[in-house]
Amino acid sequence: MGWVHPDDTIGHEGDIVAVLESGEDAPKDTFDQAVQAMQDSRWGWERYDGHEDAPLAAGIRAICTCGWKGPRRRADFTDPDEASLACYQDWNHHTEVQLATSLPEDVTRHLDDLDDVLSGLCHGPRLEEITQEPGHVRPLATIHAAKRLRELADQLEAQAVPRARASYSWEDIARALEVSRQSAHERLRHLDAPKG
Repeated sequence: MGWVHPDDTIGHEGDIVAVLESGEDAPKDTFDQAVQAMQDSRWGWERYDGHEDAPLAAGIRAICTCGWKGPRRRADFTDPDEASLACYQDWNHHTEVQLATSLPEDVTRHLDDLDDVLSGLCHGPRLEEITQEPGHVRPLATIHAAKRLRELADQLEAQAVPRARASYSWEDIARALEVSRQSAHERLRHLDAPKG
């Protein structure tokens, strides 16, 4: 049983594996092993508890179908939910960074629709093609709409940057902007809430 990001369309499914003493990840359960484990009330990484000839996990980590592996964490058999939560948070951070430029479908659709409407407002049919209806081409209204969009973008960045900086690096933010780390920092550092 794994985790799937709701906005993922490129295949980032996460799960937890036990890390053995050798440093190797324990093999994933087959379907039959998973069924047996559920009957035994020991599932996934929790089966590596050193009981009944099972190897003892030296740690656990989140993994992703893309090949990413999270940091090794302590395998806490007294509180497996808390240990699993730490791995989930590692994987969620990984997917958020990987999907930084992949917008939710409804946001993409709205942005595409807005692009179509404003492009039509700016360009419309050529002047010689306009015969009856005035107002097809409104470049001044398009300029005003662009100003409003810049204001909205500034407001969104002012809200998002401090939240992003609480969990993500400037390199991660640069990835979302599709610019260098230095460019992202120079452009947005004034929005970074001081730590302390």
